[in-house]
Amino acid sequence: MRLELPEADLLFYEEGTSVHHQRHILTHEMCHVYCDHPGSLEIDAKTARALGVNPTLVMRMSGRTSYSKIYERQAEMMASVIRRRIYRDRVSPSLRPEKGPDSWDALFAQPFKRGRFGR
Repeated sequence: MRLELPEADLLFYEEGTSVHHQRHILTHEMCHVYCDHPGSLEIDAKTARALGVNPTLVMRMSGRTSYSKIYERQAEMMASVIRRRIYRDRVSPSLRPEKGPDSWDALFAQPFKRGRFGR
């Protein structure tokens, strides 16, 4: 789900799903931001406050569960292509991104943790 505010877009994803699915959801929502797709949900004041945002500042909110609209299919296709290209046909991203913290790999990679003996 995406909540568009004047100063930022907030992206929310399902916490109870796999890490791979969460990454896909975030990529999908970023594609909506990139394409400036319109939102599809109204938000009431109570919900906005629960999310920690000022209801009068909310411009639009997007929550998507189907791909019936063209912009949904477009964002889904873009997310699939981006993830496939980033991960070079791997199921998951590299644990050590090659291009540093600004790369898409770094954005979606699991944090690298060193073992007790530096491995």
